[in-house]
Amino acid sequence: IAALGILGSVLELTAADSIGSLGNQVIVTPNADAGVQSLTDRDVQTIRRAAAGAEVIPIVSGGALAANGDRQTFATLYGVDDPSALFEAGAGELPARHRRGAIVGAAVAEELGLSVGRSVEIEGREYRVVAVLAEAEGISLVQGDGAVLLPRDAFVQRDYSQVIVRADTGPAATRAA
Repeated sequence: IAALGILGSVLELTAADSIGSLGNQVIVTPNADAGVQSLTDRDVQTIRRAAAGAEVIPIVSGGALAANGDRQTFATLYGVDDPSALFEAGAGELPARHRRGAIVGAAVAEELGLSVGRSVEIEGREYRVVAVLAEAEGISLVQGDGAVLLPRDAFVQRDYSQVIVRADTGPAATRAA
């Protein structure tokens, strides 16, 4: 019985460690069933008011082939103004405001042989790599390993695909939701 109790405690701690800060995050997406395909700046302001005290991170997302020479891979593209709100750098430095260059995920960097200062081609445009993301640990609503972060201006789509609301605690996230 004692061994089962210890095993249960270990499993609980392991699960909590794997999930990480997922319990304090809420994702807001457009309601496609109601015909809403994206979230506007006005929607983001409404979310900020409703989630007072929580960090609100709007994201534009898409996907494209990323290439370095003859090496290619499919990457999820994210347009995030403040990449440090969701990710950590493994190499280079994440800018406070992402205005130029590309930030590549660890898996994309490995697959394409990229490092800080090199160039990555996405949809016919070259971007200088300003940082490589650290490998993701645990579970996150937005996965960076297979992603390339670009400035929001690089996207044709002006509205947001989703908004992450990150509170200090799980109960605060529940209230924000």
